[in-house]
Amino acid sequence: MEGGRSAAVPASSSLYIYLTHWQVYPHLYWNHSLLAVLASLAVGIAYWMVATRVMAKLSSVRRRPRRKAGAAALQRGGTG
Repeated sequence: MEGGRSAAVPASSSLYIYLTHWQVYPHLYWNHSLLAVLASLAVGIAYWMVATRVMAKLSSVRRRPRRKAGAAALQRGGTG
């Protein structure tokens, strides 16, 4: 099952790899072509991980039900 998981990460992050490789690859290609490919993969996967976490955090904040001000005051022991 480990082989499936290791293939899933580049597959899931392929759009991010494609978008970021234009910023990484040209700077390293002429001197270190293998390093250029590996760095492009690493930057794209890292960007995908950060973007996925930020989007998950934002969606959980949006789903959280809002309480009315009066309900919050009553929970604290005050009056509405």
